[in-house]
Amino acid sequence: MAASGVGSAFPKVSGLEYVQGEARVEELLGKAPLCVESWATWCGPCRTSIAHLSELAAKYPEVAVVGVSAEPPSKIKPFVAKMGSQMSYTVASDSDREVEAAQAGLGMRGIPFATVIDAAGNVVFTGHPMEPA
Repeated sequence: MAASGVGSAFPKVSGLEYVQGEARVEELLGKAPLCVESWATWCGPCRTSIAHLSELAAKYPEVAVVGVSAEPPSKIKPFVAKMGSQMSYTVASDSDREVEAAQAGLGMRGIPFATVIDAAGNVVFTGHPMEPA
């Protein structure tokens, strides 16, 4: 179910406000593999995929997993705190919706939506975060 855009370069983003974790999309893009997921605290399917993303982050530590929500940090921080160790990857707020715009160009039609990017900065997967094994 990979959408158009696989093989293309993931656009540079800036202005993300990180609420948890050390991985920074801006610093790692084009240098290390990334899984960037768009999600929201109110989204049931997004909440279901959190455990799966945490499992992937543990299974593939060389891939930086970053969950990005367009919600404000004041909404995201309490949610992340409540999730505790169940949400073990980096989480950021994207109030300018740069990641959402980049993913819309890759075929995103709703959330949750994941983009896996190789160390060269090229998109290798787009789709629901529970699709990749």
